[in-house]
Amino acid sequence: MTPLIEYLQQGILLDNHEEVRKVRIKAPSYAIVNGELYRKGFTTPWLRCVDEARGREALQEAHAGQAGAYEGAHALTGKVLRMGIYWLTTHQDAVELKKKCEECQAYSPIRGNPPVPLTNISSPWPFCQWGIDTVGPFPEAPGKLKYMVAAVDTPQNGLRLSH
Repeated sequence: MTPLIEYLQQGILLDNHEEVRKVRIKAPSYAIVNGELYRKGFTTPWLRCVDEARGREALQEAHAGQAGAYEGAHALTGKVLRMGIYWLTTHQDAVELKKKCEECQAYSPIRGNPPVPLTNISSPWPFCQWGIDTVGPFPEAPGKLKYMVAAVDTPQNGLRLSH
């Protein structure tokens, strides 16, 4: 953010053409007010730019503080943005926080429904229809295989996913 701040405060640009282009593209979305850097929000008011340490602190407060509700990473990011705080890795930090939170992992919904309804299909005789697929790659272990081939016979009056 330093080249952007220098450009907004003093109009100084770097010699690198690619960096100058990036700064000029980003500059209209930022402003310095009372010595602090702010970023325009798309649907929110101006967001105060903070460093990652302060941002993660705000993220933790929004996640498990007084107003916290162990919600998903997208909702958590939106809550922090509505607080008026922004830093470059807001969403990535929210995803990492959700992965590390034991309560979120323990009480997250388990999705077990099939993506499409199952339909019956009948087979005229055994071994008439086969399904073959590869499974893997598995975690590497000494002396173990990396992939597996699975073959399944569709039994008579068996269930199969329709496409």
